[in-house]
Amino acid sequence: MATQVESQSQLQDFLEILKRRKWQVMLPALIVLSLGIAFAVIVPKKYVARTQIELRPVGTSISNKDGANAAFQIRSWNRLKKILQERENEEFLALSLEDQATFLKRVYDDVRVTTSGGAQSATFVNIEYVDVDRAWAMTYLRALRTDWIEDVVKRDRNKADDELRKLQIEKTRFERQLRDEESQLTELRRVNNLSPTQPTPGSSTTRAEDPLYERLKAAEAERKAIEREIPVLKVKLEILQRQYDEAPATLKRENVLEAQTNEGELRDLEIRITDLNEQMRGIKPQHPRFRRLSDELEAKLARRDQLQRLVTKGSIETTTVENPERAVLLKAIDALQLELAQKRATVGVLTAAIEADSARVAEVHDIYRDERELVERIGRLHVSLADATKAYNEQARLVDQLASPLANPFEITSDVLADSKPTEPNPWLIIGLAVVGGLGLGLAIAVVAEFSRSCFRNVADISRSMAIPILGAISPIETLRERRNDRLRRAVVAVSSLSLVFAILFVTWAWAKDAQLLSQGLRDAIESLRYKLR
Repeated sequence: MATQVESQSQLQDFLEILKRRKWQVMLPALIVLSLGIAFAVIVPKKYVARTQIELRPVGTSISNKDGANAAFQIRSWNRLKKILQERENEEFLALSLEDQATFLKRVYDDVRVTTSGGAQSATFVNIEYVDVDRAWAMTYLRALRTDWIEDVVKRDRNKADDELRKLQIEKTRFERQLRDEESQLTELRRVNNLSPTQPTPGSSTTRAEDPLYERLKAAEAERKAIEREIPVLKVKLEILQRQYDEAPATLKRENVLEAQTNEGELRDLEIRITDLNEQMRGIKPQHPRFRRLSDELEAKLARRDQLQRLVTKGSIETTTVENPERAVLLKAIDALQLELAQKRATVGVLTAAIEADSARVAEVHDIYRDERELVERIGRLHVSLADATKAYNEQARLVDQLASPLANPFEITSDVLADSKPTEPNPWLIIGLAVVGGLGLGLAIAVVAEFSRSCFRNVADISRSMAIPILGAISPIETLRERRNDRLRRAVVAVSSLSLVFAILFVTWAWAKDAQLLSQGLRDAIESLRYKLR
């Protein structure tokens, strides 16, 4: 009768595989565990040395940004090599150049730098160094920290000193240029007899005492004044000439006999008329006083004519006399003509002088231009020298401040310390990883060995694959010889694996207790491995 075989779940199948192949899982796990124990014992144990530095944002220091670059500066290969050479590390100095590079790479990896804080607050720089020698780890870390601090502070000061030297050179250059320009200006003024105390002609201010320019300006001003006076004199001359032409050559004088006459008043009028003519000679026609005097003169002339016509009731005697007004007017006309001739002659002389001085000005124009350019350059050099001197003094104060201990931005907040026992690597972590890795390797071997064959492994696999029910199953028939060979094979594998595990554990124990129990070749091989694992 046909029977239906119960199908198993995948978990049951997996557990059955592990049960059937438990030794394929255990033996790799034991081997890996023994290797992990050996590695945990043989691997060099390292001490971690630590220190902490505070980098404060000191105002006078220019190293505030060094906190962000600390990791790159401290772990610089040149710095690491310099410390090894200064401390005369025998292990490093005994190596070849190629091996020294490998050694430096290991030291570079063993130095760790982390920072915290920054920006406007203080920056804390944490430095760690890992080495198998605790004393050397502390010594090397202390030397590395000191060298970095001194290098940054020295660089700070050297940069400030270099800037100060540049400013000194620039200041000296301006001073030398200023002396040269002033010497050229002094020589130019001495050769051309120019005054050193007055402004240069053509500048914003006037050179009042310059004889040539002053004489030229005075002559031009005087000529302009005379040229303005000549038209006025011509007008006065025309007025006097007209008055002279209109005045009669003779005057009739009537003498009153046996009665009172007006001779006294006429005499006073003649005197006043003459006085008015004299007063009008030096006044321009446009002047208000000239008009007032002219009106008064006409009034006096009219009064005189009126008095001359008046006679008393007595007998009148008429006589002819020369007109005295014509003599006065003629005298005034002669004086004005003389003055006008003098003015015109003066204008001619001034014009000649102005032309001569203008020619001389044209000759010395280049000299004054050179003087003006020198004065302008000297002014610019004075400004540049003042700016350079100010910058130099400020930089000198900065250099003095950087030389003070208060300007040091570094403060050691934690001195170099190292654990009393090695902390790297953690042996228990290595053993735990070996256990996990060994079990994983064993499981992988068991699974690969089970599922790598393309065949049915049990009745359940056949039942899942076939549509018809399974009638029955025949148990594997194993002969005595096959059973004996199988046991022998398993025994050989077990003994070989256990021997390997025992050998690994023995070498590990012997190395930990007394290395002399091992051969020299094995000890050298372990030491070589330890050196590579450092």
